[in-house]
Amino acid sequence: MSTRAKATLAASCVFTVGMVAFVHWNQQQDRQLLKVGVVKDLERQQKKRERLADLHEQQKLHDELAQEQGTGQAR
Repeated sequence: MSTRAKATLAASCVFTVGMVAFVHWNQQQDRQLLKVGVVKDLERQQKKRERLADLHEQQKLHDELAQEQGTGQAR
């Protein structure tokens, strides 16, 4: 094999190994981003449930206050 052929073979092997390593690294980064997205979604859902519970509590208090004011005026 000529020196030029050896250099070409070596360069193509290095390029191939580099591309495989990059693709592997990129897939790991994508998986990490997906995990972070799931955690953020769970946090958003929890906050939404808390806000919804607060809303129901406020509606309940509003209804009680309206009822008390309504009965207070009837007296």
